[in-house]
Amino acid sequence: MAQHILPFARAEYLDRLARTRAAMEKGGIDLMLVFSPENILWLTGYQAKGIFSFQVVMLPLAGDVRLVTRAVDAGNASCMPDDAVIDDYEIYGDTAPPVAVVADLVRSGYAGARRLGVEKINPFLGVARFDALTAALDGHEFVDASLLIDRVRLVKSRAEIECFRKSAAITDAAMLDTIAAVQIGASDREIAAVSLASLMRHGSDYCSTWPNVMVGWRGGLGHAAWDGTVVAEGEPTVLEFAASVQRYHAPAFRSVIPGKPEPEIARAADCVVEAHDAALAALGPGKTMNDLDSAVRKVVKAADCERYAHGRFGYSLGLSFPPTWAQSLSINIVPGSDETFDPGVLFHVLVYLLEPATFGVATSNTVLITETGFETLTKSPKAPIYI
Repeated sequence: MAQHILPFARAEYLDRLARTRAAMEKGGIDLMLVFSPENILWLTGYQAKGIFSFQVVMLPLAGDVRLVTRAVDAGNASCMPDDAVIDDYEIYGDTAPPVAVVADLVRSGYAGARRLGVEKINPFLGVARFDALTAALDGHEFVDASLLIDRVRLVKSRAEIECFRKSAAITDAAMLDTIAAVQIGASDREIAAVSLASLMRHGSDYCSTWPNVMVGWRGGLGHAAWDGTVVAEGEPTVLEFAASVQRYHAPAFRSVIPGKPEPEIARAADCVVEAHDAALAALGPGKTMNDLDSAVRKVVKAADCERYAHGRFGYSLGLSFPPTWAQSLSINIVPGSDETFDPGVLFHVLVYLLEPATFGVATSNTVLITETGFETLTKSPKAPIYI
């Protein structure tokens, strides 16, 4: 039988399990029920594209690691290599209640487990299934462990960082191709087609979300794909996308402005670069999210662009599935946050200024926090490009 090739060596997965079990022990958790597809993949190397289906990895403090997945995905489970950390798997059919399978396994395979950790902040579990699970396992204590694995996997290994480097190189290559496609009279569909084709041609896996190709007034929509809008004189086109390598995404924002824009747009375009420079100057190990946020807002205020700053100035990155390339339950760069930038953590540091449904301009980079500062992984020119 054919076997999958895991992205990382067995030793890496054993280390991940050990660190997760240490966090479980600290939290008094006997058995972790992992529903997040990101955390399942990170812990075990198992993935199936049908993440909308019920799946769970059962991780005890000691003992066998089990997977429960849908019958149609059984091939993905049976093709796991012999040295995988999943010891056994169970499948359920489309007419079977999957929660009952999990409850039976808890009782039969983990009889001594009484405190069960669950990821309540997870769209793939759902309220109804959580209620059914607690009803089926009456007498067990359920602990909200939504952040447990996400916090363990914030600091990336060398192998993970190498995936980010490859992803960033693909993002840069596709960005240059996409920028070249932005011309007066071109439609956003044509530009998006170049972006998608270039990402795949340069080696990207399927991405966690579509490229944001926001032409003209659609640059003020926050997150928009394409609808046939045509590039016009003086109206910015905002591009944002990320290549994917082993589910690790390296996003970047870029802006292209054809012809001469209105003074308001030109001022905002200059501001995003200066503000992003200020963000990087405030970035480094031990600095807080608030430090960076304050540095950016100081520049934005001085440029009289405060009314265009509607969102966060970045967030942490990790392996991810649709619908987002951010690490699930990410650390956000927002006012007042005393979360620190720690070595080995990656961030998408961005400045996106927009007038809702009128225009937008932006720039960003994927950056790695190091012991002494940071490293910018996406290297294509970040200043708005005038054509």
